[in-house]
Amino acid sequence: MGFPARNRSVLVLVCLLAALLPALALAQGAERGPWKFGIISDTQWSPAEGRPGRGVATEIIDNVNEQFIAHGVEFVIAVGDVTDNGSRDPSELDIRARHTAALHRRGIGFFPLRGNHEWSVAAARQWPRSFPRLPGLPGFRGGTRYFEAGSPDLPGLAGLTYSFSFGNATFLLLDIFAVDDGSASGTTYSIHEQQEWITEQLESASRAGRHAFLFAHKNLLGQNHKDNVFGDPLDQDDPGDRGEDLGEIAGAFYRAMHGNGARYFFCGHDHIYHRAIVRSPQAPEALTIQQIITGSNSHKMYSPKPPYSDNEIPLMQQRRAVGYLIVTVDGPRVQVDTYAVVMPGEGSLQGWEPVEQWPLLDRFGYSANGQSFVVGRGESLTAVADRAPTGDEYLGTVMRILDGTNDRAGIIEEADAADNRECSNLVATGWSPRTDGARSDILHLWGMRTTPGSAQTSEYVLALSYEGASADGLALLSRDEAGRWVNAVSLNTGGEPRAVIGPYRPEYGLGTYGIDPARRVAWAVVNHDGEFVASVQP
Repeated sequence: MGFPARNRSVLVLVCLLAALLPALALAQGAERGPWKFGIISDTQWSPAEGRPGRGVATEIIDNVNEQFIAHGVEFVIAVGDVTDNGSRDPSELDIRARHTAALHRRGIGFFPLRGNHEWSVAAARQWPRSFPRLPGLPGFRGGTRYFEAGSPDLPGLAGLTYSFSFGNATFLLLDIFAVDDGSASGTTYSIHEQQEWITEQLESASRAGRHAFLFAHKNLLGQNHKDNVFGDPLDQDDPGDRGEDLGEIAGAFYRAMHGNGARYFFCGHDHIYHRAIVRSPQAPEALTIQQIITGSNSHKMYSPKPPYSDNEIPLMQQRRAVGYLIVTVDGPRVQVDTYAVVMPGEGSLQGWEPVEQWPLLDRFGYSANGQSFVVGRGESLTAVADRAPTGDEYLGTVMRILDGTNDRAGIIEEADAADNRECSNLVATGWSPRTDGARSDILHLWGMRTTPGSAQTSEYVLALSYEGASADGLALLSRDEAGRWVNAVSLNTGGEPRAVIGPYRPEYGLGTYGIDPARRVAWAVVNHDGEFVASVQP
């Protein structure tokens, strides 16, 4: 069973916090204010001969570490394949560990995962020696900073699969490779064998009103690789989800994520930057789960290849992207910023020149006090509507997209045009209380972007309700990259600003903005997302 055809109506995913995350304020995060963590992808390098870093991409790691420090992250998560040869030469793990020193000197934690390049029992034995500070190991010292930390009670898995909580979020890092369980040849623990523990951690996070983020090296559904975190494909025509047993295992995993409000699964393995909604036929209700394949920090550059699963809705893809992710958690709101350089040419990288300015490739997010909407290519955006909470400093502002079509959604081009895939948009809303003098709550709008590296969205008409009778000087404002509130249309790509009084009309073009005093609505024709508020223009 797959998703309906592309002419399906918009799938509205109502993500009410009351159902998914019971503590509306997500109190621990609200008390500490916004905080950040970083994600780095696969860091292999080849050839290893003659390099001090051998099979570890130390030049890229050091370059990216500088960015993590500059962004002020609390900790960094590495999603596996931290070496190229760690399975047969576990000493490469020590090299990777040494290149976390710059982070540790600044109090930044480092939480790595193994990948298939560290699959062996020998690598599992070396792991706690190279990374002794991980949850589940005797050397872990969480204190008040990292709490509720540990590993499943399965022999040999300590410090390999583990979880911890920080602020108002819980993190699960999942290992499916060979471990030293005391037997002659070791063993592996599948996701199915770890599922009870996974569910317990997610339920604990949900009860506490925390966000939950999951990480593994292998994908839920791969683009280049068809082996995934649940198992191997049946044959060359299997995109990775056709086995009946595998489907049941995936369904249980998705149900545990969806039922406890966990929305993001970060992984590596494919060396492609790719975002998609994924689900299992055994969990058709789980439409809020987004897989983020984090790109590459390696010499390897892969391309996607069919077959692809009907249980995936692609959102965005960029090949040959080397970079990192910064995740900002601000109470109920989560924003992910992906910074990357797109490497020219084809094939593997032959060297690395340090990058000073990393462009913003992608931005997306969600809020536990908002909603999510899947909008296919060519579909109307007018199903996007939401209302802010009431009480606790909130006004209950109403937002609605009055007009607009998702006509800029991307197309993933394949070697054979018959395999081309249309992208959709996962539009998400969220709210924060108004600032001094504002006439509405602050709307956070994500998921409208359609092209890697561009903030431009499809053209649409955004409307916010406002409080108070006077409309003098009032307009729909948006926050720019410097944090200043400016007229929302000033951040458009193209169009001419034009102010009107009265309701929106279909003939109004990009850049038109107005106030409808009769309905107490501020509106604007824009082609960007971000933060919006109804307030007097500065």
